Amino acid sequence: FRFTAVRAFALLVLFSAIGVLFILYNIYSMLSDDTSIGDYLKDAGNYAYVTSITGSNKNKADVYKSTTGMTIDGVVRDLIEQIEGNTQYVQQDSEEEKGSVAILTEDEYCIIYISEDGPVMIQLSNREYAYTSDQDVYHASRRTRTYYRSFYYTTGYKTDQSNYSSSSSPYSSYDGDRIVYSGNDVYNSYSSSVRQSSISSRSSSGGGLSGGK
Repeated sequence: FRFTAVRAFALLVLFSAIGVLFILYNIYSMLSDDTSIGDYLKDAGNYAYVTSITGSNKNKADVYKSTTGMTIDGVVRDLIEQIEGNTQYVQQDSEEEKGSVAILTEDEYCIIYISEDGPVMIQLSNREYAYTSDQDVYHASRRTRTYYRSFYYTTGYKTDQSNYSSSSSPYSSYDGDRIVYSGNDVYNSYSSSVRQSSISSRSSSGGGLSGGK
């Protein structure tokens, strides 16, 4: 009887440990950002690579263009869906009709804009490039170039200042425009909706857990 009780207790501990690991795995899956914008653009058939711009510390920005005639709105929604709404900040420039849209994630910074040549383009980099580079946005209007800098300075610069403290930044002497960030921006709302949908979907398929970012 004693041996049976010990074995039952051991099995209980084993199954409990498995249950805890399963829960932790699901929480990790919900909190992890599996897909980056860069990974998606490399393989997506509706975008074509155009060029790269080299910045400081061997960082670079990659430029892509829409090959299917998508509008800025279509491209932005497509990118948000692909990263399951995992944005930190996203907003459209309200100062210009069909204004450019900037997206800042934990690791990436990109701007979607109408180029001087006509097609909708995406310039994408890691955040270190954004922090250390003073390069202009490729074939962009003056307004888009201004928005690219002001959005990053307002939303990302202070955080990256501590992350990349060993690197110098042209933003240390920035005296240009600042944006007013609005949580009511249509793309910020869309991003939140996509993110919540993704979390709900993962929860229902992973044992009914719930969570958020």
